[in-house]
Amino acid sequence: MAGGCCSSGAGATPASVAFMVVPWRGAELWRLLGLCAAASVAQATGRILLAWLRARRMHRMMADIPFANYESSGTVKGVSTDFRKHRLRMHDFLLDASRGMPVSKMIGLRFEPKQCFFLVRDPAGIKHFLKDNFDNYTKPNAK
Repeated sequence: MAGGCCSSGAGATPASVAFMVVPWRGAELWRLLGLCAAASVAQATGRILLAWLRARRMHRMMADIPFANYESSGTVKGVSTDFRKHRLRMHDFLLDASRGMPVSKMIGLRFEPKQCFFLVRDPAGIKHFLKDNFDNYTKPNAK
């Protein structure tokens, strides 16, 4: 076998891939695992704090908008329990919750900024969102 076990034929140079096996001692391994765990906790804490700050900013921006009329308004779980309860009649539930208000809001989990819902029933508001200033509002990416 000319060229070693990695030879691919006559005249070819062997692929020189060296793997270095490092014997870990128990104390070094535990130290490394502790550092990884600390980094994971720091990252999770940072993400939770960032989500809470974004949600707080969103709630302050929506302070002037009245809440829609639903049972779990103002609770920690927010509208998510009502969504689950009325999942088979969702459109009727949203219609009943926003009845009598041109614009209202529903908040899901209090600490999650992506769970803030606006219900707009005023024709002028709908025209503003869909026609006049369509490019000024964010929309989900097309799949």
